[in-house]
Amino acid sequence: MVDGDKSLVVQDETIIEVAKRNQQGTVPLYYNTRKAPKEPVTSDSRYRGLSTAFTGGNIGICSNNISKIKNSQEIRNPETKQEAMDCLRWLCMTNNLVIDFAKTLYKSTPPKEVKEIISKYTNRKLPAFFKYAKDKSDNQVEEINDCIVNRIFTLYDESKFKIKFADKRRFDYRILMSNPDIVINDNVLTTYKEATRYAKLKIGKEEICNAPVIGDIISTMQKLNYAQYEICDMLIKDMFKEHRVFKDSRCKDFFFRIYGDIVYENIVTNKPKYGLVCVDCGEPLVNNRGNRCRCPKCQKAYRTKYLAEAKRKSRAMSTSSTSKKSR
Repeated sequence: MVDGDKSLVVQDETIIEVAKRNQQGTVPLYYNTRKAPKEPVTSDSRYRGLSTAFTGGNIGICSNNISKIKNSQEIRNPETKQEAMDCLRWLCMTNNLVIDFAKTLYKSTPPKEVKEIISKYTNRKLPAFFKYAKDKSDNQVEEINDCIVNRIFTLYDESKFKIKFADKRRFDYRILMSNPDIVINDNVLTTYKEATRYAKLKIGKEEICNAPVIGDIISTMQKLNYAQYEICDMLIKDMFKEHRVFKDSRCKDFFFRIYGDIVYENIVTNKPKYGLVCVDCGEPLVNNRGNRCRCPKCQKAYRTKYLAEAKRKSRAMSTSSTSKKSR
């Protein structure tokens, strides 16, 4: 996703060509707005202006509704396109009025029949790409369709690199903990969940840019009557085992930024006890020597398969070489 102001100054020939094509028959919107009444600039008027800007200037809902219409099949259907385009024009006007609301103190109220038409298009879930653009869950978005932004999905092949834990014994969450037998205090989980609920990280930014957000969460957790390593253990036990409170990966991003140093120390300490397991069957490696990653049984099976494959390739190369000489 790119900001509209940035998209206006790009030099990509394809984007310019598409923009010109889609501007055919399009004219600027004209609508009658209002001006706020004149009044002296006082402390009270400044406060009302700031309060109005915060409470009445949220364009998020309107912008999301515009996205829903652009994502709809109706806007690509010749029979319903005109009605869908009219909804876009109405919502675009509404969006502009909301943007200027702090200055004008005016918002229009759509007639009942117009409101009903708009509701047909907006009483639905968000487009599929919001899963990545706004971190929405699968049940909050529509199925993927052929709308323009959703087509980006087709430009990228699904990553062939996957990590699977078919056998959960390969990962033992206790390796991350100082005390695996710790009893969880629900207040700790709730406090952490509330502290991270609305916090957002600036992805791709330097760590210092996220320092204030991380610092606020740490300050909140330090008010609890527990040591930080105890809080760390409680969070790990719920995130990786019980899943009573934390059921998605978002909370883990903050967790490793805050408690990553404690987790690292625990891993170093616990690796001999929990970390050495066979990569094939998941059984613990006993009396491991050197850099072996398989138990004796799996190593024997792996070696047999490896030698058989090497012989097959050798025979294939010999056959290829012989056929070339005969020519």
